[in-house]
Amino acid sequence: MKKILFSILVLLTFVGCTSTEKRKEFFNKKEYSLLENGSKTNKILVLDNGNFYGFSGINNYFGNYKINGNKIKFERLGGTLASGSKIELTKEKEYLSKIDKIASYKIKENTLIFKLNTKEKMYFISK
Repeated sequence: MKKILFSILVLLTFVGCTSTEKRKEFFNKKEYSLLENGSKTNKILVLDNGNFYGFSGINNYFGNYKINGNKIKFERLGGTLASGSKIELTKEKEYLSKIDKIASYKIKENTLIFKLNTKEKMYFISK
């Protein structure tokens, strides 16, 4: 019985390390492109050990994030204030408002899937 319990404990330790290592890989200075309708966009997100930054179509943006299990919260969103067309600025505003609503994440192959508190999902593929 002790051997079985020890084997289970060792297995759980390795499984835990694998998911932690995978998370470190995805959240350590990794650059992602937003996918829309199956295609990469020019919207970029870089995750860097608690900080994030990127390009939202016209402007650069940045802030912090916190992870607790599969929950993630983006905070202190700031950015540059370059000008663009009304259509481009509207798209950018929509994108940034979604970043603010991200509630959890899932890693699948080379894709980072964010679930928003509106139940909508955002897909980012690594570059």
